[in-house]
Amino acid sequence: RELIAERAGPISAHGTRGSGHACLLAGGEERYEGWRRRLEAEGIEITHEHSWDGERRSFYFADPAGNLLEVADGDLWPDQP
Repeated sequence: RELIAERAGPISAHGTRGSGHACLLAGGEERYEGWRRRLEAEGIEITHEHSWDGERRSFYFADPAGNLLEVADGDLWPDQP
């Protein structure tokens, strides 16, 4: 498995050095559960699930290149008043 940082040639800046991840917004409970079922059906391990303040949930998994990805059921960082 080749990590992007190990590839030859021009690589766009990815905004992190070391650990980092991207969070994808599923857009509600039904879609959140749908993504979870789809990933598990493909044999992808959900490495962690978390319940956040504000009644939001998210789960984490690694893509084939080893990048950490998160799927959330709603905005985990809403604008503060």
